[in-house]
Amino acid sequence: MQLKTDVLISGVQPEMLLCLMIIEPLFDEYEADMVITSCRDGEHSQNSKHKLGCAVDIRSRELDDSDKVALAQSIRAALTSEFFVLLEDDHFHVQFNGVGL
Repeated sequence: MQLKTDVLISGVQPEMLLCLMIIEPLFDEYEADMVITSCRDGEHSQNSKHKLGCAVDIRSRELDDSDKVALAQSIRAALTSEFFVLLEDDHFHVQFNGVGL
């Protein structure tokens, strides 16, 4: 697991840390580096879970399109229904929607 140099990790919720530990081996299966490009930083919508420390963006640009889709499905399968996974143009958006958030 790697962090882009300007990523802010202060205040990331424990559920997200557990999530990252669970999904990291999935990136290894695709021989892809797991690079977190945003946690509590970056420009996001006003209601973004990033500001609460309940969302991360993970780079996907080194994967081809079919591997991106397959990896997104693997991530969804590895996590509980409390998580939402969205494959965007150049990254995976993973957020925790658990109780009280």
